[in-house]
Amino acid sequence: VNRDKKLHPRDELPSCVIALDLGSRGSGYAYWIREESEFVRIGNVDGVSSCPASHKAPSWVMFDDLYLDGDEDGESADSIRPGFGFQALDKYLTDDAHGQLSWRWREHFHEAKSFPYTLDSKASDDDLIFMMKSAIRHYARQAMEQISQRRRGAPQGSTVTLIAIPSTFDQRARQLVREAALESGFLKESDSIALIEDSIASGLYALHTLKSKINKESNAKEMSYLSVDCGASYLHFSGYQATEGKLRQLLLPRSDPLIDSPESLFEAELSTVFTPNYIFNYQNKYKAGWLKLMTEFEHAKNRYDPLSRQNYYVFVPSSFVDHFRRFTSMEVEDALESSDMVWSKTGAIGIPHWKMQRFLQPLLDYVNDKVVTSMKKHKFEHLVLTGGRAGAKFYVDAITATAKGFGATLHVPKEYNAAVLQGSTISVTNLAPRLVIRSRFSIGVGVMTPFSDEIHPEEKRVMRDGKSWCADVWDSLIKADQELELNRVIIKRSYVGAQPGQSLLVLPLFKSPDEPKFVTESSVQKCCELKFTSGQRAWQEVELVLVCRPSELLIKAMDGGVMKSYVVVDFTD
Repeated sequence: VNRDKKLHPRDELPSCVIALDLGSRGSGYAYWIREESEFVRIGNVDGVSSCPASHKAPSWVMFDDLYLDGDEDGESADSIRPGFGFQALDKYLTDDAHGQLSWRWREHFHEAKSFPYTLDSKASDDDLIFMMKSAIRHYARQAMEQISQRRRGAPQGSTVTLIAIPSTFDQRARQLVREAALESGFLKESDSIALIEDSIASGLYALHTLKSKINKESNAKEMSYLSVDCGASYLHFSGYQATEGKLRQLLLPRSDPLIDSPESLFEAELSTVFTPNYIFNYQNKYKAGWLKLMTEFEHAKNRYDPLSRQNYYVFVPSSFVDHFRRFTSMEVEDALESSDMVWSKTGAIGIPHWKMQRFLQPLLDYVNDKVVTSMKKHKFEHLVLTGGRAGAKFYVDAITATAKGFGATLHVPKEYNAAVLQGSTISVTNLAPRLVIRSRFSIGVGVMTPFSDEIHPEEKRVMRDGKSWCADVWDSLIKADQELELNRVIIKRSYVGAQPGQSLLVLPLFKSPDEPKFVTESSVQKCCELKFTSGQRAWQEVELVLVCRPSELLIKAMDGGVMKSYVVVDFTD
């Protein structure tokens, strides 16, 4: 090691940023370009979204059998391209469609109950990657087309693509997402992929929405807030304190799966009334009908008013009625007679107000408990509520009362359902706050150093060209609990080969919850390794540059200021 610089300059701004939020219920994209650096653009999606006040399309995908069997990159016919959103549903309903309608990628990583738009059994990793890379390609192409229109030409320079993921995703899940993005085919060598946890993205957007309001209300130098983003299948929450121009985490960002969601409880009620066998059979045989039924339930639950005593009607597809008659030799109306729900002559299931409340209350209690627990840990001044659930008055009123009980003010941004998209895009641009993240572990490189009889154990002695070296020494890059600032260069360090003329330099990277002396200690885990090859030089030298990203550490191998390779270390336990 011949040079060590601990600097905190800002990493170079990319030419453009594309953010993708491929959610359980809705998917969309946003983008930022350097020429319009003060604006985040939300992408335009095709079709009418079922997500309230959103810029997303439903997360449904239709793959044709021809597409699955062939090389999608070599085909251009629209008939064999995958369809997304309502386009996917339209393709599925055509007479000549031979394929599958599904969407499963987030729920693939946990074994919770089924969700509204989860229709297939747990997919294999290959199927999952195939589905993700198709979706990434679809939305990235739309983003690049809109960027080209604004710039009147193709983007010049590097592009950073951010993909939002739940905080619960482990190393395997994150690597599958990266693999799908790399296989999507739209990235250039100069481009990079970054993952950002939903909870961090929504937390950054929360600050962005609070800035103008806080500046008008007071000149306080410090401000704390709790960010709660409730989506279709996950609850994302995080807490921050803004002080002296920096944003520090008060609560570790989390993503918890929603178990007793209104949709899963409604599905369980349908199974009780119409039998589990029929519901399972209908879901698999009439996927389009099931999607329609759950969409109608979504509209009904969003109309819920605790002061009203009316029934809430869910219109039932004709395929549900006809298939139930063939499957059981009964009518839907007869099956409902033994339940608390009623049948309408207009072809709808009437849900009493008290039962609709039972569908909604468990999720509300769950979110409320999280808010109360967080408020007891820290006295937050503000609570920012985002996500698709923030469009329901029932939830907003209840969370408002809880926040007031702790002296906090509730904020629901106008674009509450685009919080993850907005925050993801902001995170690597000039709009990003000076977010300080505490490293969950130490990162080090395994090196050889001159052997010292006073400090090195004899078993680590290695002889090379008549010289004594100590092998497996831990050379620390960052330490556990060290403060890392978002988009800042944390450290620059140069390494040289142990011998002159060594053309291949291998740098193994390790992580540990402690600060070990050697990489062979039990607490040390190998992350990856950087291999660096160069021309005929007397000494091979490589400079490592560490940059903090929202949910990962970017380690670049540089030669004369040019990046030759890079690796990513996730901020996961």
